[in-house]
Amino acid sequence: MLLLGAVPRLLAEQRDFEAATPCPAGATSPSPDCERPVAAVVKKTRTERHSKETKDWIRLTQPDDESSHAIRMRGEE
Repeated sequence: MLLLGAVPRLLAEQRDFEAATPCPAGATSPSPDCERPVAAVVKKTRTERHSKETKDWIRLTQPDDESSHAIRMRGEE
């Protein structure tokens, strides 16, 4: 049941991300509603293959933070 509740929230986050615009040049305090570059280090890449589907993942860390984030790469075919 928890998964069903989480799906709408995740879809809303994806829509917000896709709708974000770049932050204004020179903004000293960027809004959380705009895109901005963030330095990150790729720690690991992984490809999962399941029958006809392939999923590519990268694991990133920020230079000043050791916590990591796994991100699924999605491309246009």
